[in-house]
Amino acid sequence: MALFNIGDNVILLDRDVKGTVVKVAKPSRTGRQLYMVNLSTGNTEDVFEDDLKADFNERDPFERCKNGIYGSYAEYSKKNTTFKIMNSNNNSTISSLKASKTLFRAYQFKPLLKFLNSPNRRLLVADEVGLGKTIEAGHIMLELKARRELGNVLIVCPKSLQEKWKAELFEKFGLTFKIVESAKDLIADLDSKSNTVRAIVNYEKMRMPKDKKKEKENNQKNSAKKKYTNLVDYLSQNPQRFSLVLCDEAHKMRNRETQTYKGAEIIMNQADAVLFLTATPVMINEENLYNLLHLLDNSRYFNYEIFRNRMNENRPFVEAITNLNHSVALSDIYKKLITTNVSASFSANEEIIFTKSSNIAELYKDDPIFEEIKDLLHGKDTPKVRARLQYLLATMSVMNTVFSRTRKREVTTDMSQAERHPHLCKVQLYDDEQEEFDRVIEEYTDDNSYEDWWGEERLTQGGALGLVQRKRQVASSVWGYQNEEASLDKGIDQFANEKDAKVDMLIRIIEEVFAGGTKKLVVFALFRRTLKYLSIRLKKAGYNSVIIHGQIDNRSEILQKFKNDDSIHILLSSEVGSEGLDMQFCNSMVNYDLPWNPMVVEQRIGRIDRFGQKSPVVNIYNIIVAGSIQEDIYMRLLERIGIFRGTIGDMEAILDAQIEVNGKSMTIQDVYNQMEKEFFTKDLTQEEKERKIAEVELAIENERENLQHLQEGLSNTLTNDAYFRDEINRILYNNAYVTEEELQNYVHSLLRQHLTTCNMEEIKKGIMEFKIPLTQPSALKNFLVQYGDYSDEAQISISQFRHRIGEKMSFKLTFSQEVAYEDSSINYLNIYHPMIQACLNYFSKHDEEKNTSFSFALESDELLHEGERYFMGLYQLTSHRMVQGVQKQTAELLPVLFNTQTGKLVTDQQIIDRIYRRSQVEGYERNVTNSDTNADMINDMRYDFADFIRDEKKRRTEEAIRQTESDRRRNELQTMEYYQSRIKNHQQNIENWQWLLEFNFDKKESRRWQGAIRLAKANMAQLAKERDAHLQVINEDQQLGIDEKLVSLNLISII
Repeated sequence: MALFNIGDNVILLDRDVKGTVVKVAKPSRTGRQLYMVNLSTGNTEDVFEDDLKADFNERDPFERCKNGIYGSYAEYSKKNTTFKIMNSNNNSTISSLKASKTLFRAYQFKPLLKFLNSPNRRLLVADEVGLGKTIEAGHIMLELKARRELGNVLIVCPKSLQEKWKAELFEKFGLTFKIVESAKDLIADLDSKSNTVRAIVNYEKMRMPKDKKKEKENNQKNSAKKKYTNLVDYLSQNPQRFSLVLCDEAHKMRNRETQTYKGAEIIMNQADAVLFLTATPVMINEENLYNLLHLLDNSRYFNYEIFRNRMNENRPFVEAITNLNHSVALSDIYKKLITTNVSASFSANEEIIFTKSSNIAELYKDDPIFEEIKDLLHGKDTPKVRARLQYLLATMSVMNTVFSRTRKREVTTDMSQAERHPHLCKVQLYDDEQEEFDRVIEEYTDDNSYEDWWGEERLTQGGALGLVQRKRQVASSVWGYQNEEASLDKGIDQFANEKDAKVDMLIRIIEEVFAGGTKKLVVFALFRRTLKYLSIRLKKAGYNSVIIHGQIDNRSEILQKFKNDDSIHILLSSEVGSEGLDMQFCNSMVNYDLPWNPMVVEQRIGRIDRFGQKSPVVNIYNIIVAGSIQEDIYMRLLERIGIFRGTIGDMEAILDAQIEVNGKSMTIQDVYNQMEKEFFTKDLTQEEKERKIAEVELAIENERENLQHLQEGLSNTLTNDAYFRDEINRILYNNAYVTEEELQNYVHSLLRQHLTTCNMEEIKKGIMEFKIPLTQPSALKNFLVQYGDYSDEAQISISQFRHRIGEKMSFKLTFSQEVAYEDSSINYLNIYHPMIQACLNYFSKHDEEKNTSFSFALESDELLHEGERYFMGLYQLTSHRMVQGVQKQTAELLPVLFNTQTGKLVTDQQIIDRIYRRSQVEGYERNVTNSDTNADMINDMRYDFADFIRDEKKRRTEEAIRQTESDRRRNELQTMEYYQSRIKNHQQNIENWQWLLEFNFDKKESRRWQGAIRLAKANMAQLAKERDAHLQVINEDQQLGIDEKLVSLNLISII
């Protein structure tokens, strides 16, 4: 069959001369095809088909298909992967979905989806304790990095969590942060204008200076020298943008009157995106939550009473979503929703000046979204209808885009459900140990005491504090304390011949644990000297150990060695040493000594009782010295509050709660610390000890119940995120992230195309070996030099990778998240890895952009049948809108499917999703036939695609306008009601005062009423001005628009 027809435009290959086919000759007996062609030179020539090519726009995918120009599946896969990596600002693609060294938990991506869908990238994440808020934040940062939006980042957290943040972000996400102790250092980094500042600071750095006048004078004095001592003042004078400001334990900013809150207001204004993390956004009342939301978005949350009223309106929609998920009949949901009443009120000077109760149906009358919800609830009950309702109800929920909360009971299938088994291991010190213990304490007391006026011996102020620490040290290990640390570092135990009751107990515990089959055990102790001493004693007993503590840098490498080396049995760890490390491959731990703070105890247990713990039971062995303060107090209190039997909620928030003690307001933590000091330094009776224990226990229990009640009410009022959970499942199903198979194929394409002398083969499931030839030892390094990303941040990654592989001719690597999580010593190639980024740069430079049409095959299944052929057009739809004067845009990949046999678009979403998902990782090579280039069919398809995309753009624009209008109307109504009630209150006061003036003859009294009237009128004018300003923001034209781009056109055959 002839490739060209009469009238086709062609080009002569040998002369690059254009022409038009005027005659198609009959094929010769040898099968060759001849054409008569009118050339642009004016001549007419006979030209063989082999010497012609079609003259068309090679960048037009439809024209390429008409002319039989298709790329292979390998080329499609490579182009698709390149597109995903380069265009990761598509909201349909989540680049970071499986790009971290974490266990995949679907719910941990819900905050990321909400963050990306938020109009201004501000989100409060209020997950319950233990669900991994740090990991959720890491995913958000990784996604911003993939979208090339991660510049300066500021993490604000309590000092106790700084090391944890630094370690977890580096180990799990490859993000390097610096703990900044001085505001001057942070200011110097920001002044460098590198836009790669990654700083971790404590809340103290956010404080607004109390003496503003003095601070201002200092800064004016230093401004010529450009020296600032306060971050808030620096940012006020030197606007610097942060890509992200993240505040952990954000409830610390709940009080608007504090200097920390006032400083935070300035810092948040310098942020492109803000993320607040807290398990307890409400600690006293709803105003705590409002204060946090005001910090996040002060244009939307500018008045507490409006916020409270919107919360009341929110509740029925959250309840409707909950009922929808519990399969309640649509008719019942409808009845409940439209008959619900909500109240609104406003006050002035602590008096109610406006109150209203409205039926939801009346309140949302003529609201376009609400009308569709009513129609759907009246209609047929199908999964598609419920999915649509879930989405619409979520959009009606005013808190939906700014608040995210996950509760443990919602994700039980994603969570480790290990049961904690505590074991009390009581030991009696040997006589020599007890004598030595008493001697050390007595000696210290003598050295740090004085005789008072009445001749009684008293500890000095510093001596009392020192005694607490000394008793802790000696109680941890008598002989460990007596050893010189220098001797222990050399492996010498100066008291090797002395018996140690706690070590003997530890060895019995080891034997018990190992007899159960597990040959790994984590032992926690407070002091370095204890850890080093235990290492020597355990080696003598035949058990090899490794140590991690705060002064060891390569903690992750040591942990991996402990995990993977069968000859190492024990990990000896301090609190600081274990921060940010996951040890759930162990199911037993020993508290060799017990910290006073229950939060630290919980953190220890949490190192093994966490996600990924496969054992149904976690054993916690607590070694307690009989008759010690530990037995008397620690165990009694810690056991009572249940810390060894399960996580007891947000312990940090509980300890931070204020209680009344002897007429003074103190935090539970302060009371706890005071109790510790008294127990160590005073000779209390047993009755006194019991009373103090009971007081703290009751305070903790009361605060726990109070928080639980507040949080439960909060969750039921604010949000139900079932829609976002479904979105995550859709992304997973559609492979809407860069999969490990795609990355592996990407590297194989590089080996075929460029690094042809290198080799990569699988040596174990999920683990590859990359081999560099001896004849070209610098092949990979040269490739990285030529095509690597050498921006400031990427340079660090390249240096780390080159240092890691050194001069090796082969190294192990993996594309699997699970393998990387299990063994961090293996090179993990995710989309951020220098090798993948270099591949991206190479393919972007060498692959032709015009290659936009491909042909491949998929195997048949229950939906796709052998012999079917489809064209799949992949369109990128980019939506843009104005948000507070700044243009925001989001993009989405949309597959459109055309059945070549029926000549129609495919409307079955299940088939579309199946082909799109499988096309990314399961394709086979397939050659194109002449029947695949039917020009008429391709022209028809082009019109069908254009019609569909036009209608889809129109539908999306109209829906966005409806949602915007729905939200705008409610905000406008609440704002008008609030200001009208305040203005009306002033008007009534003026009328009353004018009436009093009319009958008042006291000149002094008259002047007072006249002054009050003038002030009220000024307040009315100010309120009217504020009202108009807020209404202007609410009614801002968002300038909605959607652009389209056809990324590729793919002919897919089912075989």
